Amino acid sequence: QLNLKTHKADAIGYLQSLPDSSVGVVSAFHMVEHIPFDALQLLVQQAFRVLVPGGLLIMETPNPENLQVGAHTFYCDPTHQRPIPPMLLAFLPEHYGYARTKILRLQQDPRLDSVHAPELMDVLGGPSPDYAIVAQKNAKAHMLARFDDAFATDHGLTLHTLATRYDASLAQQIESSREASQQALVSANSASSVAQQAIADARQIRELITSFEASVHHYQHLTVITEQRVNDLLNSTSWRATAPLRWLSTASRKLL
Repeated sequence: QLNLKTHKADAIGYLQSLPDSSVGVVSAFHMVEHIPFDALQLLVQQAFRVLVPGGLLIMETPNPENLQVGAHTFYCDPTHQRPIPPMLLAFLPEHYGYARTKILRLQQDPRLDSVHAPELMDVLGGPSPDYAIVAQKNAKAHMLARFDDAFATDHGLTLHTLATRYDASLAQQIESSREASQQALVSANSASSVAQQAIADARQIRELITSFEASVHHYQHLTVITEQRVNDLLNSTSWRATAPLRWLSTASRKLL
């Protein structure tokens, strides 16, 4: 429909049919995880042969740095052979003579680019789920210089980046909890001191109340004794016998 020149054929076989230095780019998007490793080596070698100076080999594949991908979703496609670590796939073009390589990590959740406190599931499944190796064949310096900025720019999220952020966030939470615990301990110690002082005050008040009750009991006892003595006096023979004298004394004071 777009008037493109296309061929449906075996990839390596078609590369082998091309002349040296005849194409600018060879791309393999989600292909290398489907072929044996010796076929992958041959693909990298044949791409190097057919690329023009400065030409690019691009290989994109699932990223096993993403633990959810490497341990789980990769195997949902039964035609996948095995996950390929980025360092291994980057090593192949270096080994077969390419001038430079770049690992581009791709397709991560943009939300995680700026998250400073990722959750555990972000660490397990947040690193870029795909990556690409871009390898460039050697060429004159002025031609390679056109690609310098692209090769110098980093892309995507690594497991190390998210794990480091997670550790830092966890350490900060632990430190905040420790500070809160220390503050709570200080408050508890202060409350304990206040409680101990209150207990001491209560004991002192109780002692005062006990002393006061003893004094009241003592004076009540004295009052009973006094009343008894007064009653004994009033009921005595001597008190009755001296009643006329007391009357005269009272009467004489009134006359004076």
